Amino acid sequence: MQRRQAYVQAIHRAAAPGAGLFILAFAQRPFGDGMPGPNGFTAEELRDTVATQWTVDEVRPATLYANDVQLAAGSAPGVEAQRDDKGRLMFPGFLLLAHKG
Repeated sequence: MQRRQAYVQAIHRAAAPGAGLFILAFAQRPFGDGMPGPNGFTAEELRDTVATQWTVDEVRPATLYANDVQLAAGSAPGVEAQRDDKGRLMFPGFLLLAHKG
């Protein structure tokens, strides 16, 4: 959590007055239960983390897309994900919109 706060603070310092902030973040456990991967957020965690420095306008569900990792033995093992019509992996996430007050 400290790294998340440091990141949000650094962006806030660098941003001009009135700047907009858009964050596309993974939801919790985007690769499935028990799989290594990013530490995702709940919608509330994302809002609360960013709201320490920014005025949060909206947090809404989103989908993150990725190309499949091809290994010698095939796809990355154990990753649970839906695929779109082009074969891209689809992971749950959130899109946050905020502005610097």
